Amino acid sequence: MNFQYDFRQNKKGDIEYNYDVKADLIGIVESNNDKNKEVWTRNFVLKEKSNYKSENNYDFLVNENVDIDYEYYNNLARSYENTYDITINTILKVYFNINIEDMKIENKINDYIEIDIPITNTVTEVKENYDTVTKKEVLQNREDVEKEKNIIIIISIVLITGGIILIIFRIIQIYRNQRKDMYSYNINHILKYYKDLIVSVKNKPNISDLKLMEIDYFDDLIDVAEQNQTNIIFHEENNKKGNLYVIVDKYVYQYKITSNKLK
Repeated sequence: MNFQYDFRQNKKGDIEYNYDVKADLIGIVESNNDKNKEVWTRNFVLKEKSNYKSENNYDFLVNENVDIDYEYYNNLARSYENTYDITINTILKVYFNINIEDMKIENKINDYIEIDIPITNTVTEVKENYDTVTKKEVLQNREDVEKEKNIIIIISIVLITGGIILIIFRIIQIYRNQRKDMYSYNINHILKYYKDLIVSVKNKPNISDLKLMEIDYFDDLIDVAEQNQTNIIFHEENNKKGNLYVIVDKYVYQYKITSNKLK
């Protein structure tokens, strides 16, 4: 990915600036109210902050290249899914942050470029979160031009889209045969890897006389079953909703799975 930042002003100045490139890997699932909910975030520094100075000058140009290792971020997301037995949509948000100060006219500017790259989504849509051309007008603080609005800053940002074709190709290749809904994918995964511990039943267990304990994470249900040396009971309704139970004395521990999400 190539970031270009072109700074220009109509008066010479002593321009000091610094910039860095960071990224956030964000995992999202659909919540109860059908809104996206962030469940996982990893932060990365793709380029450390560097300081520069352009003395008695009108402008400067930043031309910075960073490598986006798509396969690395995809593997991180898949590892998280396998660990917690959920399917997430993952986006890599890449930020180019720049801070500028002209020492002569005491003008400060903070600007950024944000690019959103889908990592595990089945649809590829790279989003550019910035204005292609930003113009800002400021007043000089020098007394001889106090009332003159004479500084126009033109920021021209160009994103080179090389590599996007490769990203699209890889996503299509990875997800060509993965079109099952979230429920089917996750319940099949659970039944496959924990088949020795899980007993499937056609009739829903009678738990009306037991004290119900809702479990938020599947790993916790596994711990309860193993600690009490008992099986997990699985009951499914219409291939769209399933419940996993562990019955211990007067308690029943329940973990719910629906067609929209894992709970």
